Amino acid sequence: WSSDVCSSDLIEDYNYKIKNVKFYSMTDRNADVWAENNNVDIKSLAFKIKSKDGQEADFQLNLLGAHNVRNILAAAVCAKYLGLSLSEISDACANIDPKRSGMEIKEGIDGLNVIDSTYSSNPTGIISHLEYLKLWPGKKIIIMPCLIELGKASKEMHEKIGKKIAEVCDLAIITTRDRFKDIKEGTVMTKEQPFTAIPYYARAHRGDSKMAVWLARHEKYGAPVPAPSIASMSTIRASHVQGSVG
Repeated sequence: WSSDVCSSDLIEDYNYKIKNVKFYSMTDRNADVWAENNNVDIKSLAFKIKSKDGQEADFQLNLLGAHNVRNILAAAVCAKYLGLSLSEISDACANIDPKRSGMEIKEGIDGLNVIDSTYSSNPTGIISHLEYLKLWPGKKIIIMPCLIELGKASKEMHEKIGKKIAEVCDLAIITTRDRFKDIKEGTVMTKEQPFTAIPYYARAHRGDSKMAVWLARHEKYGAPVPAPSIASMSTIRASHVQGSVG
């Protein structure tokens, strides 16, 4: 179990009922194993794992994203329970193929880098991969579909993803419509923001007078709506084709 997401009462309860439950943590030194000195780079991870019995080992991995520290901790607590030392676990982890980690960097032309996380089909994966994207300089673009099979949590999860996209990305291309509205609502940032109001007379030469300012009272009305264009109003049509082409 991850003690980062369990309450202390729940941990004590499980340890009382099931003696061999083990816990791992990113910060909690009361767990069976925990991580320290996390150093996350664009193309690698470096951290130390320590355990209750005094063992410790350095880990240097060619994996992408800080979320993989938690993944390694989960694997380490299981492997240690089965008899391996942290040093042996570190040596084994050094051989992990980064292509099997769920994310892969594909270099393009003119400095373009594509981070392929095609199999990130759950909210936690997408949020963690967006967090990794923050490490990269330059403009950031995400291309993704809406998620499916989230049940009652779908709206909340898509709004959460939208909020993270707004925090990290310069552009989002959502390829399906299922929950596009929820993602868009999540991108509206709710925080205090200073702004400058330009008096009318400075633009229209109306002379000195009081200025009326209209502000949105609800988040969904705070996002600017682009003017209609040929692209936004166009529809795709095709004539019926019989037989094969070619």
